[in-house]
Amino acid sequence: MTVRLHKVRVTTLPALAVLSLFIQAAAAETPASLGIGNGSFEYADPNNPTLPLEWAPWLSPDAEGTVELTAQEKTEGQRSLQMTYKQGWQADRWVRAVHRFSGLELGVPYSLTGWAKQVSGEGAHRGLILFLGNRWTCFDLLADQWEKAWKQFTVPFTLNPDDIDASGNVLLVVQLDVPGVYCIDDLRIQPYNPIEIVPAQRLAEKKVYLVRQEPAAATPAASIPSDLPVYSIGADTEHKSTPEIKDDQDLSAAFALAYSDRGLHLYVDVTDDAIVAGQDYLSLTPIKAEGMYNCDSIQIAIDQGLDRTPHWDGNDQEIGLAPGPTPETQLAWCWTIGRAPTARECDFTVTRTAKGYFIEAVLSWTFLNAIDRKDRRAFGFNLIVNDNDGQGRKGWIFLSKGIGDAKSTEDNLIAILDDGHPNVVGVFKKEYVGGAGGPLFLCGMDQLNGRRFDVVVEDQAGRRKSLLYHPIQLDLPTNAVGRLDTAFGLDEFQSGPIAVRCLADDLPVKTFDFCKLDVKETIESIEKQTADLWERTTELQRRGLPTGYLQSKLAVLSSQARFARDNLADYQANGSAYYLGKATRRISELESLLAMAKAECDAIAEDRITDRFRTYRYVSSPIAMVDGYPNAKTVDDFGHTAVRPVVFNGYCMNIDWNIDTHPAEGTAVFVKENGETVEAAGDVGEIVDSPNLANSSMSFFANLPLFKAMGGNAMIEMCKPTWAAQVYNLDFPPNFAQPQSLYEMAKGIKGPFYYNSFRDRFSRFYQSAYDSDFIITYNLWAVHLLPWVYDAHPELRIPSECGGGSFGWFNYQINTPAAKRILGFLVENVVREIRDDPHANVVHSIDIANETAFTGGLYDSPVQRAMFLTHLKAKYGEDIGTLNAVWKTQFRSFEEILPENVQGLVPENRVLWWEWHIWAQEMFSDWHQWLADVVREAWPAARVYAKPIAAGFARSYSGSVDFERFAEWSDLNSCDVFLYYNEGDYRCTWLDAALNYDLLCSLKPAAIINAENHIIRDAEGRDIPYDYVYACLFQQYMHGLALSSTWSWMEQREDSGYHHTKGLFAERPMCIAALNQATLDANRLIHEIKAFFDAKPQIAILYSPTAMIKDTQYPRPEDNYDAAGIEAYKQLSFMGHKIGFISEKQIARGEFGELEVIVAPNAVHVLPATAERLMEFTGRGKAVISIGRSLAKDPYENHLEFSVPMVELAANEKFQGLGEAMKVAVETRMGKLPAEVTVDGGIPDGIEWRLVRDGDGYLLNIVNYNRDAREVAIDHRIKMKDEMLDLIRHEPVSSAFVLEPLRPMLIRMRGLE
Repeated sequence: MTVRLHKVRVTTLPALAVLSLFIQAAAAETPASLGIGNGSFEYADPNNPTLPLEWAPWLSPDAEGTVELTAQEKTEGQRSLQMTYKQGWQADRWVRAVHRFSGLELGVPYSLTGWAKQVSGEGAHRGLILFLGNRWTCFDLLADQWEKAWKQFTVPFTLNPDDIDASGNVLLVVQLDVPGVYCIDDLRIQPYNPIEIVPAQRLAEKKVYLVRQEPAAATPAASIPSDLPVYSIGADTEHKSTPEIKDDQDLSAAFALAYSDRGLHLYVDVTDDAIVAGQDYLSLTPIKAEGMYNCDSIQIAIDQGLDRTPHWDGNDQEIGLAPGPTPETQLAWCWTIGRAPTARECDFTVTRTAKGYFIEAVLSWTFLNAIDRKDRRAFGFNLIVNDNDGQGRKGWIFLSKGIGDAKSTEDNLIAILDDGHPNVVGVFKKEYVGGAGGPLFLCGMDQLNGRRFDVVVEDQAGRRKSLLYHPIQLDLPTNAVGRLDTAFGLDEFQSGPIAVRCLADDLPVKTFDFCKLDVKETIESIEKQTADLWERTTELQRRGLPTGYLQSKLAVLSSQARFARDNLADYQANGSAYYLGKATRRISELESLLAMAKAECDAIAEDRITDRFRTYRYVSSPIAMVDGYPNAKTVDDFGHTAVRPVVFNGYCMNIDWNIDTHPAEGTAVFVKENGETVEAAGDVGEIVDSPNLANSSMSFFANLPLFKAMGGNAMIEMCKPTWAAQVYNLDFPPNFAQPQSLYEMAKGIKGPFYYNSFRDRFSRFYQSAYDSDFIITYNLWAVHLLPWVYDAHPELRIPSECGGGSFGWFNYQINTPAAKRILGFLVENVVREIRDDPHANVVHSIDIANETAFTGGLYDSPVQRAMFLTHLKAKYGEDIGTLNAVWKTQFRSFEEILPENVQGLVPENRVLWWEWHIWAQEMFSDWHQWLADVVREAWPAARVYAKPIAAGFARSYSGSVDFERFAEWSDLNSCDVFLYYNEGDYRCTWLDAALNYDLLCSLKPAAIINAENHIIRDAEGRDIPYDYVYACLFQQYMHGLALSSTWSWMEQREDSGYHHTKGLFAERPMCIAALNQATLDANRLIHEIKAFFDAKPQIAILYSPTAMIKDTQYPRPEDNYDAAGIEAYKQLSFMGHKIGFISEKQIARGEFGELEVIVAPNAVHVLPATAERLMEFTGRGKAVISIGRSLAKDPYENHLEFSVPMVELAANEKFQGLGEAMKVAVETRMGKLPAEVTVDGGIPDGIEWRLVRDGDGYLLNIVNYNRDAREVAIDHRIKMKDEMLDLIRHEPVSSAFVLEPLRPMLIRMRGLE
């Protein structure tokens, strides 16, 4: 606890002499002792048993209170001293307990320790005070608001002659002068030594583990080595995620750590009464390693930098290890790098035991290369054990929180490498504002016994302060661990770098560095410099220079500086580090953005490359789809208008919750969480409103000026039709049963629901969007119905045994007549309301189903089972014999076909597996087409789409989504993508977005709308760089994206339940600026981007729903269709071609376009027509490249009669050598490209590049996704008119240069031919 020291002037009353005599007389009756007598308060005064022996009460004349013993509150023993004060504070009015002691030496440092508790009262500054010595040196014991619990305090002191009275005694007074009841107990004096010796058996309690050095064992261990410390995790309430984990027999674990030259050794012995390993509980098919947490497994987190942050950063590794589906197999995965660690990185074994399983692993130092083994010699460690007893993931037990709930390293175990050398391990944050501190752990310091130990804080100006009351002489037991708690203020130190130095005889043992921030001063400086830049911008505009880019950055600076002020105010109000962290992140990024804006301002002022800074912004106008791409009216910096292709970008914001006030027309309003309505005022340079807090939908109006100023022009609007129907009081038909007050029921579903008028509310919404040159994509959210529907139509409810009561997002039986009747009615009326609005043309498109997927217990649903049997009967003419002939089965009736539950539907039942999934895709697409037709009937001009989640090829059967079927009825291509920073094999997870966008554009030549563009991981705590965000969005535009609604603009308060939306764009100035820059660049370079969109691919990968269903379940990833297809796409991305896809339907129709090469990746099963047409394709001199085995069977396991000539490439383990082999095969057929990007003369792994024709030359898009820079060469075989030019930065490009990670280039190469 914090003890504040200061001196006060005390008036000594004559009664004090009487008290002194009383205390001395009482002391004669107690056992002799050194220092404080009866500090435990166990002895009562024989003459007054309510008072402690050797202590006397002393109340000021007008004070009301008591000093007495109590048995109700105590730490140890039977009693404590209780003090009560019944009045308000007033100078010179108090209740005191007085004691005198002797026996201490002058000039020697001592510590007075004790325990204090506030039993009742509100608490106040200086509530309980201690005076020591005849100089009345004063210490505040309860200096801050206290929880009503015992807390220990320590008071260091040194006596001098003035502290001792004539009798040789020292005065000790405990004073209470605020209302309340307080207790004191167990007062002791001992020689000053703030280092606590922590016995080995208490290290776990302190969350410390001494990692011993062990010789590397030649063979795996069968159990935890006996010489290692073993820590246990049980199923007690504090260490389990759910009460369903009953006891230690159900789930528990013991673990130990050691290290050697090989790496970190981990031993985990798991007790688990039911092992469910490595397989999906619904389909009983092997799970992918990255999903092992759904089965019995362990997950470990290693904080290599020992940062102990509320989030994960680049130093953290999360590794999972698990038993496989058979006793001989095992699984490993590292989520932070997005792949399985290699055997060199993680050498491990999993052994089944009689009580569970045992894991031994060695994580190599090359894998854990961020652990400092020379200086820090410590890291953070955490462990959870997952449990699955046969019905999916039941829960987990945990060493500390921070893995299974939310990613954090704050509570991790501190693992110290015990190498026998002196070491001090501390955990200091990178930045502090008001005060700093943390525990220091001393290991091996007994080797320095006898030396004077001190801890000194020093700033860059040379100001020094010791954190110890007095340097201490080290005297530690051999091999002991000492703990020293530090806490200190920073007011006396200069802002900037601060060092904490641990010294032994003034020689350095360890130094810790951090930075002191003055947040308020920094914000003021940023605001002043931003205001100066606004003035310079006005002057540049007067000179006729383009300032759109600059104004976008200044809008971010103006608003985010204000938001940082809000964070600082929240921190000052409640002291929460959460808000301080947000403020410091903001100002750090704002300083970087400010430097960027200044450089840009200087460049514009010098009138350099004006075209580089010209912006083209959308103006509210009709949007026409020309050749699949949006075209609309735009205006540039000089007021010139033109109709041209355009891309849109904005943020996801929920526009349907928490509205209870309608503002005046044109008034920007922000609704706080408490319901208070605040009007936002000012122009772009004076934006004062806060960003969206906790789904406050009216923040759209508040932030619209800001979004426009930053360069935004789009957003997503979400509104559930079942809610909207209530708001504008639709008249339900007679066959609709509904409760008397649907409004009252709706209120409790997702927060307050206060709509008064649908038409008025959305009319204002659309008017504001139109006036601000914004377009909207409307999300109907048809995946949800409200609970009242179930009361009227129980047949719509999904049984709990069917995937837990939902099919993906869907919470109702979509194919029941009642569901279609209700949803159709609601959607039709909602769409009509939109259609009839005067500004309905701001609605760019309508998403009928968000993140649509039909998963979970689909197979177990009686509705779907009946539909499937009806489908089979129709397909086979009600003749089971016909079906048996095709399937090669012997069913006696159609009713025998389906196994009782989903466990019988496994890939080994290969024909049923195929028929079920291909039907599910058709059924699911037909349902969406029905809903799309409802929308179009209500509003024929509406553009309709649905938004599945992109997930490689595997999505086709697991989510019942076939992108091609969706393309047949939709007006736009759409999907979610998830990009994550510094995860997987590259600097970002770029592959899913690029692949799926190219796939969608190949199936339907239409631009892509991504109404939920995930660029920052939910609840992200790491710093996310500008270049990453820019590259993610700009490269999506390069692959066909035309409308992006980025997830998400929400800034959550600390106690918000929407934890997953913390850490997103609203609180990241540089990330916001990067999105703005990428969109402004894309609209400036739209014709060049469109050239890539229009280019016809000459090479394509086979898109086969047949192979997706039939060929994705093989044990070896290299044998699977989806894995090979993804690898083929990745390798081709490094070869310069625009990559297309061609479906089996397109092949059957002969739609080969300009293709020269088709790649079939492990597509063993295809439709017979596919093989037949590919025979014709190769007969025209074209090529088919097969990875592994392809084009061998039809879906019914019949061998195909057509043998397609193919270039066959082996699917080696981890696809080794595939890139080089594909390059040879492709160039054999197509020759070399006119220009080629190489690294060291070969394929530039990790560098995506594409070359397309552009008039008399070529355009080259290139981006480096590797974690480090690469020296690249552009070998061109064309005569150049002029030097190559990077159009993004408007800079010349040489034929050899260093390409930094995540810095896309769009290079123009003009040729003479």
